[in-house]
Amino acid sequence: MITRTVRYEIDPDKLSASKTYAKARLHFVPKPGGVRYGYPMPHEGPNGIAYRHFSFASVADYGAYRGKMWQHAAWLRADDHAKRTRCIRRCDLSFTRPLFDGAGTDTRAL
Repeated sequence: MITRTVRYEIDPDKLSASKTYAKARLHFVPKPGGVRYGYPMPHEGPNGIAYRHFSFASVADYGAYRGKMWQHAAWLRADDHAKRTRCIRRCDLSFTRPLFDGAGTDTRAL
């Protein structure tokens, strides 16, 4: 499994436009088999950072998802909304592998 994390730097004065964009993107991930973890938006403290986390079984599955989404009219409208409103100043993308199983503090097991 791979997780895609998108870190957005958003315009704090355009939080409403950022939320509209986030809601438009959230419903796409499960359709092609992905797992979404929500879209954490600013609440307290620094109010210009938001995240999007979602996982797919493999990088190939993620690539297939991306290919389909850029053909989808609603996906393109969300992208256009972000560009028109300039609610997103920057986004950084990364892949990670989620770690689900914990271990005790017994250092011999490490």
